[in-house]
Amino acid sequence: MISVVLAVRRRSGLRDCLDTLRPQVAAIGGELIVVAAGRFGERPAGPAVEVRVEAGDDALVPRLWGIGIQRARYPWVALTSTDCVPADDWIAAISRAVGEDPPCAAFGGPIDPPRHGSSTDWGLYFARFHAFLNPPGEGPDAGLPGENVAYRRAALERAWTDRDDGFWEAFVNRRLAALGETLGGHADLRVRMADGNRLTARARERIRHGLHFGSHRAVGGGLERGLRIAAAPVVPLLLTARAGLRVGRCRPALLARFLVALPWTLILFGAWSLGEARGYTAQRNRIRVPTNETPWTGR
Repeated sequence: MISVVLAVRRRSGLRDCLDTLRPQVAAIGGELIVVAAGRFGERPAGPAVEVRVEAGDDALVPRLWGIGIQRARYPWVALTSTDCVPADDWIAAISRAVGEDPPCAAFGGPIDPPRHGSSTDWGLYFARFHAFLNPPGEGPDAGLPGENVAYRRAALERAWTDRDDGFWEAFVNRRLAALGETLGGHADLRVRMADGNRLTARARERIRHGLHFGSHRAVGGGLERGLRIAAAPVVPLLLTARAGLRVGRCRPALLARFLVALPWTLILFGAWSLGEARGYTAQRNRIRVPTNETPWTGR
């Protein structure tokens, strides 16, 4: 059985996601947990839908995922957000992967570009999702996108330790790998990024995500933090170059789009880098690999 957690920060994509997910979740007898930042304009209704309005208006998607995961009832938890629209067979693809013997602790799939997008949409796509043009590989280095991923709940119980902080998939995936769990990817597990994004709002989010990453990233000490802060002006250029190389290697047909969206991509990478540098100045935590199971606090 599968619990699907849909994080709703971007309201314009809510109806498309619900229309796609409701019949799929109902078909397998699963549950769809919808967690929004702020209040719903209308309450979605349906036998497979559970709506939770428990987060503040400014809650980021990882916070919404965290709330939903802790209310999930089933052995597998799939995540997405209204930033993307899952394919019509998304749940069926997850069910097939869950049925593999032995299944991975977590698996994800590619994120396809927007069908019709502005320069902001394409810049955001390359800044956020360039690593997921193809299905993730398998093994400890597999990068799994939060918007297109499923986790075995028993594995999450061991790896997700910072639950009050929300669910930040990069840190959890790293802990899973450190615990010897297998991560994998499936080409038929697909979502598509939604369009209609606004540059200012997205840049602010990128700053906040970068701030969290920098404040929680394990570094060697004050000298290393200082070097990372000093390198912040160069980081957007390096990240953009890396994204361009990956696009050229994995999806060369998108290179023209990448060049057109280059200024927006740079801006969004710059916003991330600014937040990350600020995070290094306020280091609060260190990533620690858990050595014991963490009790599950959900119902």
